[in-house]
Amino acid sequence: MSFDATDFKKTGNGDSYFDQGEKITIVEVDSVISCTGLGNSYGLGWGCNGNTCQKFSTTSNVVLSAKLPNIVVTESDMQSDCYTPSTASAQSVTITNSGSGPAKNLWVDIMEAAGVGSYYPYFYTRIDVSSITIQYGSGATKSITPDSTFANYAYSCLGSNPKGRFKIFIPVLSAGANVTISFNMYSCCVDQGYLNGWAYGVSYSDQCGNNSYNTAGYGHYYWLNYQFFGVPVANTTDLIVGDTVDFYLQNNYQYNNLLPGTGGHYLQYQCGESGGKFRAC
Repeated sequence: MSFDATDFKKTGNGDSYFDQGEKITIVEVDSVISCTGLGNSYGLGWGCNGNTCQKFSTTSNVVLSAKLPNIVVTESDMQSDCYTPSTASAQSVTITNSGSGPAKNLWVDIMEAAGVGSYYPYFYTRIDVSSITIQYGSGATKSITPDSTFANYAYSCLGSNPKGRFKIFIPVLSAGANVTISFNMYSCCVDQGYLNGWAYGVSYSDQCGNNSYNTAGYGHYYWLNYQFFGVPVANTTDLIVGDTVDFYLQNNYQYNNLLPGTGGHYLQYQCGESGGKFRAC
């Protein structure tokens, strides 16, 4: 950039010279698009007749304020009282950036788990990866294909190629913004086994990638859905007229909540004969 008599006529006394006391103001507007290369250098000189009489140089730097992200996760979980491979149980996580700066390069990891951060692919439950949706704030809810999926153990009741884990990449979540990821799970009705236990993990970095963070927790506690219907126990195998029998159904697991008390659910006992003798249930 250079100035000559044409520019000097627009300031001061309007002649063709840049006289003492006259000034030209140059305004520079910088946009920060990266966390590197934040320094500028400036050079200024003047002269006449093709000769430089004086030079001056200086530098400047952009200082970034410490605006850091802080991810908070809220989960919503449920297990349907109807344990069939065709009945959906809706789950979701809402991820909020409560910090002062953007969270970048987020990886959201949803997995069946017996412990936070430990994938356990042996639950009698599958994640329906085709049901996954994403919603930013109060915006429209959209279907999304996960960036990666992981197989669950292929119990026959779960159908073909069941999934027990998925990951989703989110490039940036601005300060104050939130995103909700929802999905369905389906569980088998089995004599004994764990159903619907899952956890989440979210990894992310600050705006310059200088610091990395992780947060993790349970979505649905696995021990809440341990189904245990053992072999019915009786104190005899044969009955004759006048006999009585003590009978009970094994379902005494400490955390079992799979026997709903409402909604018309019931237990059905069936007894019959075996070889002409009454067989205990």
